[in-house]
Amino acid sequence: MKPLDVVLLIIFSFLIIYCNGSANVHVSDSFIVDDAGRIRIYHGLNLVMKGFPWYPSELLDPIKVANLSQFGINCIRLGMMWAGVEPEPQKYNITYLNIMKQIIELLESNQIFVLLDMHQDLLSSRTGSYDGIPAWLYDRFPPPDHPYPWPLQSATRVSWFDLYLTEACSHGFQCLYDNTSGATESMGNFWRLVATTYKEHSNVLGTNLRRMRSRKGTLQRPTSSY
Repeated sequence: MKPLDVVLLIIFSFLIIYCNGSANVHVSDSFIVDDAGRIRIYHGLNLVMKGFPWYPSELLDPIKVANLSQFGINCIRLGMMWAGVEPEPQKYNITYLNIMKQIIELLESNQIFVLLDMHQDLLSSRTGSYDGIPAWLYDRFPPPDHPYPWPLQSATRVSWFDLYLTEACSHGFQCLYDNTSGATESMGNFWRLVATTYKEHSNVLGTNLRRMRSRKGTLQRPTSSY
């Protein structure tokens, strides 16, 4: 089993322990089911702030949140951004965590559930996007064999999604999977802190531990990496 698989298994087990009673629901045959055996269906939005201050400020507005509930929204995939939580190694932004707590509590008071999402696109600001993982972590990785955006000639003349094919991006993902510079331990510490901070909120359905997949083999086997 690879280092990332081990760490994710530990994190997932940890989150199950702490979130087992969330919203009085559980998973059965791939469905979310309540205590009465009914399948719960969620209708929601994706709200992610892909840069500082890393949280959607509109979710701090009681009127806007109440309107979402009245419009039939009962779930939000909420960006829980690693770069917002840990802007420097092992220095956690308590202000950010508290603001996210306010958001979760306001959503909870309006019967809106939450899926906490460690969102990323292209992994890092070093690879043509924003910091899905903290910049300090990417900078700890050994450099790829070729400079960004190799093998592409330009990073501006292609779709943003094509930038997953750059060596710098897939190399960064591989370093994360291989626990280079303690990357997976840092990721585990991040999620452990998130789980313990929000474990008492019944509207937290779960987490998206990481979004989208890429790896070093993208350049050799493009279709196998997604």
